[in-house]
Amino acid sequence: MELKEILPLIFSVASFIGILATIIYQVSTYRTTKKTSALQRFDTSYFNMLGLQQQITNELKSPDDDITVKGRALFEYLYLNYEKKSKKQKNKSSIIESVCGPDSKNCGKDSMMSLIYFQGLEAYGQSDLPTVFDHYFRHLYRIVKYIDAPQHKFLSKKERYNYAANLRGTLSKYELIWLYYNCLAGPGKQKFKPLVEKYALLKNIRPELLSISKEFRFYAGTNTPRSIQDIEGYNDFDFYLTDDEKQKDKFYLGAFYNEQELEDEKRKFRENQPDFNAWVARKPSQPAPNP
Repeated sequence: MELKEILPLIFSVASFIGILATIIYQVSTYRTTKKTSALQRFDTSYFNMLGLQQQITNELKSPDDDITVKGRALFEYLYLNYEKKSKKQKNKSSIIESVCGPDSKNCGKDSMMSLIYFQGLEAYGQSDLPTVFDHYFRHLYRIVKYIDAPQHKFLSKKERYNYAANLRGTLSKYELIWLYYNCLAGPGKQKFKPLVEKYALLKNIRPELLSISKEFRFYAGTNTPRSIQDIEGYNDFDFYLTDDEKQKDKFYLGAFYNEQELEDEKRKFRENQPDFNAWVARKPSQPAPNP
């Protein structure tokens, strides 16, 4: 084939490659523009929802008209300090000190922490205290569900986690405690709890603030509830923790650790199980007080 026959062919191929490159660029630009536009709409809705969540939090009010505590401070007050007006006492009993510790001078007998200690997880469903936060938890769930929504295909797994992490960063230590029990014993158990475990929403929780539920104190068939001394530093965090994603009545480790930490924490959990089981096998040495 002569050169004059080859040159048109070369120019034709080059022209085709140029057109193909242009098409690829245009498609890529379109996809990028489309994702940017979708991401902007997502961000607008997401931050509007965060703003509304803060408004809901700020407007929280106590179930008792004579109590002035409101807003975010209510999470700590109802969990740790609350007492019904007719039951307020000047001198706290040893029973209440045994629940919250001798240094907790303001621990209330009707607080959620005390109710869980004496009555168990069923107290969460029977008490009126959680209803104060009904709207709060419904909207919080809606935000996480929005992040997780499958129609947001433009979001990567990492991006979804980052949005959830930003939400988690807005929650105070006692908001996390209420979220823990809402998902363990309240309305959040069926739908919210799997999302909490998926996005490690309890990663910043302070385990030492959790209660020691009645179920835990009667664990392993003991006829006598374990006292604070017999608990040996364990609490509901240890009792309701599992490395099995399918176990619905406990929290999967993913609720507290991200993907990078998870495998290492599973290994630690399994290594510590023999010590926990050995503790369970020991019977209480002293009875716990009755309420």
